[in-house]
Amino acid sequence: MSLPGRLLDLDGVRVFVHRSGTGTGAPLVLIHGFMMSHWAWRRVVPLLTAAGHEVVALDLPGFGESDRPTRREFRYDAQAYVRTIVRVLDALAIERATLVGHSMGAGIAIVAAANNPERVARLVLADPLAYAARISLEERAVLAPIVGPALFDALLTKRRMQRFMRRMTYHDPSVASDEWIDYLWERVRRPGGIEAALAALAFVADASDVQRALSAISAPTLIVWGENDRIFPVRYAERLAREIPHAELCLVPSCGHSPPEERPEDFARAVLQFLAADAPPRRATA
Repeated sequence: MSLPGRLLDLDGVRVFVHRSGTGTGAPLVLIHGFMMSHWAWRRVVPLLTAAGHEVVALDLPGFGESDRPTRREFRYDAQAYVRTIVRVLDALAIERATLVGHSMGAGIAIVAAANNPERVARLVLADPLAYAARISLEERAVLAPIVGPALFDALLTKRRMQRFMRRMTYHDPSVASDEWIDYLWERVRRPGGIEAALAALAFVADASDVQRALSAISAPTLIVWGENDRIFPVRYAERLAREIPHAELCLVPSCGHSPPEERPEDFARAVLQFLAADAPPRRATA
């Protein structure tokens, strides 16, 4: 379960990259969410490439097929992830890209666009991490020093993962198939995977860097939001559309936290219309 790709060595941390399609416009760089991988875009990539776009889908450090460096080697915060995105662009000789991010990956894309406007042509944000996430008492406990890592390791079971994804991540629980859960579970249990996930969770729980970056975005922006998102409620969508200049909002009905997985055709259609349009920002429904 992997798209064809290769590992880029970025200062000693290997990052998996899939690249496909051709086009004259800025390549689309797809950035996955927390504990996910490039495989979450598997239904979207062929739709975008068939429409004449070059697509790059990567695995962030700590996830998928990429390395899982220690916190001493990689900070797992917004700035570290943004440096990774820029280094991937450099390694692939991409001067300007359209960043397409989901959840945590969209939060990273926000900071990247604010910090490196010359590298970002457009921005697509799917149910983005933009404000402080709601953190349960259990999640707060695992972020505590000393006892947190052991507690996180004990609490993170395959059954809990599947139950959370079926109840919270997707509107349609069948998307959290046994095959998909096995894929994610195998990768989080790789050496360093638990530590990487916990470090990234600390970033998700804060998100202050993302919120501060919102007003600095200059790239035209499309926000795509599942109307039934239980993780980042849809009420945040209108707020975000007001706070990001040049933002267009598309709400996806009968969809939870991950439009690229649950409604790939609707998601791809919204992205392609956004890329093709020169009209002023508008509100749309998939």
